[in-house]
Amino acid sequence: MTPPSAVPDPWQQRVGDAERTEVAEALRHAAGDGRLDLEELDHRLEAAFTARTYADLGPLLADLPGVASPLPPGWAPPHWPAARPGTPVPGPPVPGTPLPAQAGVVRSSTAFLGTVRREGPWRPGERHSATAVLADVKLDLRHADLPPVLVLHAVAVLGDVKIDVDPETRVVLEGTGLAGDFKLHRRSVPAELRPGSPVVRVTGTALLGSVTVRRRALPGEERARWWAR
Repeated sequence: MTPPSAVPDPWQQRVGDAERTEVAEALRHAAGDGRLDLEELDHRLEAAFTARTYADLGPLLADLPGVASPLPPGWAPPHWPAARPGTPVPGPPVPGTPLPAQAGVVRSSTAFLGTVRREGPWRPGERHSATAVLADVKLDLRHADLPPVLVLHAVAVLGDVKIDVDPETRVVLEGTGLAGDFKLHRRSVPAELRPGSPVVRVTGTALLGSVTVRRRALPGEERARWWAR
């Protein structure tokens, strides 16, 4: 039998961008509900994006009713570890249906105090999350391998998420600006939609930041249009 002291603590397992983004989204919703002020939100977002383990993420949501932190893989305890002794914590969430594994798919783009840029041929999958906190996320979808419908969830907190699409891509904006902008860029080229055009649905929130979609010609066409002026 393995001694208890030798059993690894599942809460010390490392987290990735998906778990950090999940917590950041929960914090954003809490701020939108008035449960956190901007100073608290900024402090907790910084802690979320620098978290290394599940134990680091748990306390950030422990005092928010109806919100739970990500669980370590295969772990389903009746309660979460409290942020401090005596703090009540919510129970585990109902697990959702996982997305099918796809080779080469990039499911999230997260920037904190920096810039993340994706361009050229890449695969965002059917759902992609973009989070910019005091930072920039720049997503060029013009050469990306797009599915028929891409749901792109963008969150900008004191930062910017910039999304480029080609003229044949249909854009649906469903996000909200909270003292920020959530919009189609006014200098976009005209749409050239056709039957079967891919659809990019942009959801999320811009909090003191911006989420901007710009329809641009492909690089070679951009140069041709410039010389034709």
